[in-house]
Amino acid sequence: MGRKAIVLSAGGARGAYEAGVVYYIRKNLPPKIARKHFDIKIGTSVGALNTLAMAAMADDPDKQADKIKELWWTIRQEDVYSRDFGATTHFLGSTVGGIIRNLITFNPFQLTRRRGPHFNSFLDTTPLKLFLKKMIPWEQVQKNVETGPLSVVAINATNLRNGRNELFVKRKPSIEYQGQYPHYDVELGVEHAMASAAIPIIFPSIKIDGTYYADGGLRLFTPMSPAIQFGADSMIVVGLRYRSATGTGENPKFKKDMKEPTIALQMGRMLNGVFLDRIEYDMEQLERINSIIDTSEKVYGEDYLTGSDLLSYLTFAPGYLQTLFELGVQDANRHRQDLIDIMDRD
Repeated sequence: MGRKAIVLSAGGARGAYEAGVVYYIRKNLPPKIARKHFDIKIGTSVGALNTLAMAAMADDPDKQADKIKELWWTIRQEDVYSRDFGATTHFLGSTVGGIIRNLITFNPFQLTRRRGPHFNSFLDTTPLKLFLKKMIPWEQVQKNVETGPLSVVAINATNLRNGRNELFVKRKPSIEYQGQYPHYDVELGVEHAMASAAIPIIFPSIKIDGTYYADGGLRLFTPMSPAIQFGADSMIVVGLRYRSATGTGENPKFKKDMKEPTIALQMGRMLNGVFLDRIEYDMEQLERINSIIDTSEKVYGEDYLTGSDLLSYLTFAPGYLQTLFELGVQDANRHRQDLIDIMDRD
């Protein structure tokens, strides 16, 4: 019997779109199809949060849909990060203080011994940790792998000591991993979720077993390869970027003069370059393979986001998230038959 996988990508607040796709699969496909399990669940960054929420409810697909919708319809910006005056002054104070301290104590022969205030991130994600502890029954994640319907749950993060992508895995003893990425068999918890979703500079890195980790999307935006290496022979991949038709783009004749870019715009483009652009290459490679071996169709999510890319990562306003959720439902409906074909495979 083949193994089905669902792979969820990085993308900050855009994870609401992924939740909409999952909700459609569980609530709108024919009941017999909708209740089928994914043997392998893998995600990175916000996709890791959705993966773990799904894993906790894997024993009840209908409840899984309700829970992931509840998560995204109830979360607020204050549940994700602290945005008070203290967070800003901490950054300014630690930066200026560190510069002054290092200038005063400068000694070219003792550079390795210098110490000073250390800036870790712009925002404090303590609220997200508390929210995830409350919303996800973590012990159920382990149980659904050990004695339940799941074969593998895996999330990835970037090791800041060596820059490598690494996997945190909960799997059945019979499941082997044939891939190249370092992997650790662990009891998946909130700290692994926080590490996978730690957007560099913006969110603080997370320390696990003596090593600091950051967003998994830095090195592996869409973890399709690990899914295959865990034994998946069909998968649903939910991406968070619209793939335009080949050769399309703006018509230079109708371009307006561009205003000077803001910091938010530049940071948004940088995040897209670091995270989202990589899925396009990955999918091209996978499509080449599929054209040879004639495997399953892949399902792509679209995002119709406009405005600042940076805000699309960090805006957790209810109306915005609910709109993304509904877009996920609508796009899944457009791929309804593809979803049925993949879910109905044994």
